[in-house]
Amino acid sequence: MKNAEESLNFIKSLVEDNRKLALGSGMPSIIWGLFVITALLLTYWGIQKPMTSGFYYMSVWLIASSLGWIVSSIIEGRREKCSVSTYSQQILGVIWFSHGIAMMILAFVTSSAGLVNYYAISPMMGTVLGSAFFINGWLNQYKWLRTVGILWWITSIGLFYLVKVEVYGGINTLLYFAGLMFLLQVVPGIKLEMLWRKENR
Repeated sequence: MKNAEESLNFIKSLVEDNRKLALGSGMPSIIWGLFVITALLLTYWGIQKPMTSGFYYMSVWLIASSLGWIVSSIIEGRREKCSVSTYSQQILGVIWFSHGIAMMILAFVTSSAGLVNYYAISPMMGTVLGSAFFINGWLNQYKWLRTVGILWWITSIGLFYLVKVEVYGGINTLLYFAGLMFLLQVVPGIKLEMLWRKENR
């Protein structure tokens, strides 16, 4: 336990010592948020249509995910050429990358294997996002970012209970999650982007 605490304090000190360069850009959050919102709305539209082909839904999410990785990688790659990348900044990058991979596995594998209710995927993603935002907020000492993580956990619990509710839940969880993606992903991303630009002028 002591070693774990020392390791966390070491990571925290790295971020604090390199605060200006450790601050992560908010652009990936904005990009991913917009692509996921689009995919959620297209999925909702497809179910209402209804689109019975699983190929449609798989295509929507594969395209959205691929564009999310490609666009965010291009933008972040260009920014890295114009700034110095610190070890603490790389830690933040790894945190988001690993959480992103975890969400991809949970979403695509569980859905293709038919292991969970499709509508339950949204709160599953929200739970993982809550973890990523909370860790990011702790490392950068942003209470508001930790609050975003906690809000993701709370709202995800609510969505889990709505998955099988016929009137207000079910398919509507897609719309609820789209709204949460805007409020708890895009909006925080905009604020992070503003902070990043201020610190990297």
